[in-house]
Amino acid sequence: MLADREQFLLDADGQKEWERINSRPARNLPGLARLQQRPSPFVIPAPDQPVA
Repeated sequence: MLADREQFLLDADGQKEWERINSRPARNLPGLARLQQRPSPFVIPAPDQPVA
């Protein structure tokens, strides 16, 4: 399973492609930014915090 792997071996072309992809600047994703501002549904709010 991919999630269980700790190492990924790439040939020279794969390494170049990996570096090309990872050197791109990060994109602005407004939807992701909004999602991260929402309270987590997995955390029980403290008694002094309002429930959304």
